[in-house]
Amino acid sequence: MIMQRTEKQQKRYERIIKLTYDIVLNEGFYKLSLKDLTEKLRVSRSTIYENFGSKEGLIEKIVEKYNESLDQGLIEIMKDKKLSTYNRFLAISDQLGRNSPNRNIYKFYDDLKIHLPELYEQYLVGRNRRIEEVYHPLIKEGIKKELFDKNIPEDFLLQSYLKSSQMVCETDMLENSKLSKIEAMNYMTRIFLNGAKAI
Repeated sequence: MIMQRTEKQQKRYERIIKLTYDIVLNEGFYKLSLKDLTEKLRVSRSTIYENFGSKEGLIEKIVEKYNESLDQGLIEIMKDKKLSTYNRFLAISDQLGRNSPNRNIYKFYDDLKIHLPELYEQYLVGRNRRIEEVYHPLIKEGIKKELFDKNIPEDFLLQSYLKSSQMVCETDMLENSKLSKIEAMNYMTRIFLNGAKAI
């Protein structure tokens, strides 16, 4: 049964998800007790239970919200036929940078993998679907438009791009530079598309 919320209750519900998202990305969620979480959110435990059933239910909503936000942005980019293949890659890297506010997102997913494996599997299903719906067609388009060498296997190009994106997001690279996540993603994508030569 779906709970009907007043406008005020809906705003509180969305605020809880947003603030919890920020908290768990910075602190992880496994060691964060419900008591600590409710204190940081300034809500009662009963509010969490009424809206999410448990701390794990709240974490599930965070994963859903992250995936929905990322998917919506990627869909809009893929529908924009005015963008060249090259600029579509750049727009996607920008979207990924915006949706991964800090490198702790990978720690968050590591916590999921260990402590909530079913939810982690749900995340992987969404990630794999995204790869099939967004990245595979974009790589194929890049090969067709000679953005990439047709002799390089499509799966190798895809994995190279995905691993490079992950590396930019999860390592200490940004700590030693003055680059934002979005700038780093864009530079990585430009290197992937052009090599490091001056163009």
